[in-house]
Amino acid sequence: MEYEGYIMPVIKVEENFYRRKAARLGVFLSRSSAKLWHIDNQQGYRIIDKSTSRVLAGQKYDLSFEDAKAFLDEYEIKLKSAK
Repeated sequence: MEYEGYIMPVIKVEENFYRRKAARLGVFLSRSSAKLWHIDNQQGYRIIDKSTSRVLAGQKYDLSFEDAKAFLDEYEIKLKSAK
């Protein structure tokens, strides 16, 4: 939830939690730094595989934070079941 360009502290804490979770899973949670919305940069999130630099989700920064959280939770389950 944004308030005049300021991310509420609770959201930032949760975002940092999921950034650390992504790092443990071997991926990177990236947030767009674009100031203006564009068809190729929709000011959302992207998930990148660290080892291959391949975009796993959010090719055009089109993931919402909720979508990114869901993807990371599902990805963690997928990795655990593959072991």
